[in-house]
Amino acid sequence: MTERDIMMSRFKYFCVFTLCVLIAFFIVAYFQFNDSKAPIQRIHIGGSTTLYSAFLAEANAFNKQHKNAIAINSQSSTGEGIDKLIRGELQIARGTKSITFSDIRKAKKAKKGLHIFQIDFDALAIIVHPSKYKKIKNITKNQLYNIFYTGKIHNWSQLNSALKGPIHVYVRDPNVSGTAATFNKLITGKPKTRYISKAIRLKITTEIIPTISNDKDGISVVGTSFINPGVKALAYGTKKGATYKPTVEEIINNEYKLARSAYIFSTQTKGAVGEFISFVLSPHGQKILKEYGFIPIDVFQLEIKGKQ
Repeated sequence: MTERDIMMSRFKYFCVFTLCVLIAFFIVAYFQFNDSKAPIQRIHIGGSTTLYSAFLAEANAFNKQHKNAIAINSQSSTGEGIDKLIRGELQIARGTKSITFSDIRKAKKAKKGLHIFQIDFDALAIIVHPSKYKKIKNITKNQLYNIFYTGKIHNWSQLNSALKGPIHVYVRDPNVSGTAATFNKLITGKPKTRYISKAIRLKITTEIIPTISNDKDGISVVGTSFINPGVKALAYGTKKGATYKPTVEEIINNEYKLARSAYIFSTQTKGAVGEFISFVLSPHGQKILKEYGFIPIDVFQLEIKGKQ
């Protein structure tokens, strides 16, 4: 083979190699271009205020991983979120209580199915001003019943003779608030039990902490994730002498009896909606919930299993 033949052979190999590289480049570019042109699927999420901050973080992490989907959060309440989901205004609703028969009837009327996913655990905390906590560190189910529902306990002196002043009861509407409905059910057995007539109703959960921190005679209920140094959480028990604090350990051990589950609801489980639900239930999503004060499902289940 002459030198000229060798040079021609090398040139042919070079041309073939270059052509293959160019073809591969155009194939990759084609698919990237089409991916970038794919419509962005918007996932509108709303509902529980208690879960709002955690879900902002969930959405931010999810959006970073998904080019063609974006999760958008709003806040209102569990009840309003479920109603908006059924009306088609949301793709996912957050909730601190499960759905009711009324919700199911509304969904059937709208010809929609409801999918329920348990995502974590937390608890309700009975909060008071730090000045009251110096004299009162525990409260019972019966005392709460007589403070919030009958009015038989209406002065702080009835809880501790060293105190005085009227008890200011702050509540949310149990028709819309998952926290209020859960508290009612745990204390009275019914989610919509009427509060005392003097109870002061607040529109949103985020008003509760600043209200109690500025009212030395106030008492209210929030999810444990809301607690900050401006308020104090009382230990709670179903009877006097056996009270427990709303700590992770006592919630897991089923000693603190104001624990609850949190949920997300949807009318579909495919596409971007299904991907977001899977993300929240994934180790990454559960880690985010833990960072915001909630107890991941796997931790709770492992602890309960270990007790058996």
